[in-house]
Amino acid sequence: MRLGIRELLFFTMLLALPVASYFFVFEPRNQEINAAQAEITNKQDKLRQLERATRIQNDLQAEIEKLGTAIQIFEEKLPTRDRFDVVLHEVTDLATRQKLTMSRVERQRVEVLNHFTEAPIRVSLRGDFDGFYRFLSDLERLSRIIHVKDMKIVRVRERNRDTDQMQADLRLSIFYETSGAGSTR
Repeated sequence: MRLGIRELLFFTMLLALPVASYFFVFEPRNQEINAAQAEITNKQDKLRQLERATRIQNDLQAEIEKLGTAIQIFEEKLPTRDRFDVVLHEVTDLATRQKLTMSRVERQRVEVLNHFTEAPIRVSLRGDFDGFYRFLSDLERLSRIIHVKDMKIVRVRERNRDTDQMQADLRLSIFYETSGAGSTR
């Protein structure tokens, strides 16, 4: 078999056709496929981030609801400014019920905080220690928020009594809602 120009040209064209199709058809198509895969991967990553953010948002929504309930309970325990004297009267009644004598009830400087006001009072009580203990237990069970800041207890001996007495000086903080609150002295 003799190879002539015609056969050589045919053979060259036959070899050039796959090479040309690789560069003009397959390579651009491969680049499009790679770009599409990169875009799919990018969108899948964004979708995973969105799913994570949605999960976090749902968790945050549940947490916000829990905190809202806690705030509502806290606010229910805060008397309004006009009910401050009622709470003070409840404290006095608790002491009287436990046979403690109050020798001093003194309001101190009111401190206005963000959404509530703290009204400290100094109280001096005298009586039996068991009664004082019951007084503190009853104070803890009140439906209002009252914080015992300072407490000093001193034993008092009286000659004409069989049992020892105690003298307690307390600084109680009564919290109430600030709405429209100014200084209450």
